[in-house]
Amino acid sequence: MKTIYVFILGTILTLIGLFIKANQIENGDTNSVGMYVVVFLIPIIIVAGANAYILNSSEKLKSTILKRFISLIPILLLLLISQFKGIGVYLFDADLSFLGKIGFVIIGITNLVWNAAISNIQIIKK
Repeated sequence: MKTIYVFILGTILTLIGLFIKANQIENGDTNSVGMYVVVFLIPIIIVAGANAYILNSSEKLKSTILKRFISLIPILLLLLISQFKGIGVYLFDADLSFLGKIGFVIIGITNLVWNAAISNIQIIKK
């Protein structure tokens, strides 16, 4: 699976997951949901890009098992970020644990699709 596809899939799925979770938290207030998307857009792109870079760098390895272990690194990092409340970044007015919770699930799904692609497993039969 090409790196650009992993990046696009991770970005789009994370934006959809962010929209759904923000809509649940804010009880359908579209202005607040829009603010979630605006505030978390750049961190989502950074997380999806880092995930795609890690998966791309692991494609040079020959061992499929090692590739799968390397694909767990972004998931475990996002799980670690999601456990700490109140993680802030200078000049970034948001809590990164929220991004960690969403990214943990969505990047996990993206990496699951990537693992299926490297194993030549056909998810949808033609």
